[in-house]
Amino acid sequence: MTCSKGVDKEHLDLILHTPGGDYEATKRIITYLHQTYSHIRVFIPHLAMSGGTLIACASDEIYMGPYSSIGPTDPQVYLNGNYVPVDAIINEFNSAFQDVSEDPTKALLWSERLKQVPFGQLKAAENMKNNSLKYLDTLLAQRNCKNKKKITELAKFLNSHEDHSSHGKGISLDVAIDKGLAVKDLRTDKELEDLILSIYHSAILLFQRTSAQKIIINNKKRRYINNFSQD
Repeated sequence: MTCSKGVDKEHLDLILHTPGGDYEATKRIITYLHQTYSHIRVFIPHLAMSGGTLIACASDEIYMGPYSSIGPTDPQVYLNGNYVPVDAIINEFNSAFQDVSEDPTKALLWSERLKQVPFGQLKAAENMKNNSLKYLDTLLAQRNCKNKKKITELAKFLNSHEDHSSHGKGISLDVAIDKGLAVKDLRTDKELEDLILSIYHSAILLFQRTSAQKIIINNKKRRYINNFSQD
């Protein structure tokens, strides 16, 4: 909000470079952007993964190049020291049910395997999967996906663990266009491409040479910089 003060509220050009972040925090950012700006363009000079992809999907237009990637939005849970796709948890329980139904002697084996999953985690995983899919479907319909017939298919593709080898797998410009996102090729405007990439590379140098871990800067030079601390 600090960086929104004093800028044009009609149009927002957002240069986005992020590995993602907290799901609920991302939704709050999207709500704020939608309530503040009537038209949003998102430029992805390198990557906007996970929550970054959600923000891109909340825009009216996405600009990417062959060097750009978005990623899957399938929800993850923190389990035994690692982030695990909720789809993987659901599939594991479904496999256990099928195996034990066909061969009850496998019950003990599955019991040992599944006791690592906390009580109630299966239902929570199912709720997360269903709710995140509904949210993404609604989000795409609000601004980005102009082909209404592709919205449900696109939401399922982005939100599915099985359609991607990992949560960090990149989705390219060509695939994003083919799946129905409102994506434009940044290379068609060479001057704009040079400006976007120059800003991106300047930010990367700042990350490399300082303790900054999060940077938000607007065209009025108002900025928010969060520095990394080892305390």
